[in-house]
Amino acid sequence: MNPIKLAITRIIAEQAEIDTASLDDHQPFSTAGVDSLEMLEIVTAVEDAFDVRFEEAVLDNMNTLADLVQAVEDALQARQSAA
Repeated sequence: MNPIKLAITRIIAEQAEIDTASLDDHQPFSTAGVDSLEMLEIVTAVEDAFDVRFEEAVLDNMNTLADLVQAVEDALQARQSAA
């Protein structure tokens, strides 16, 4: 498994107290039982873990595990390109 995806999956499982097996890459977080408050906690934990910050436009489109992984990868790539 992609190390970024693995780390994010662990964060989601911890923050939302759900089994990682219930997460599917393209399933909306709400389907896995993640509510809006938990989603904010997840995003904050992911930002802290990867030392990135997401723009509001990115946050609005962060509905699945795949979206969140892509957002982190994009933020890390942008940071690397800026360096």
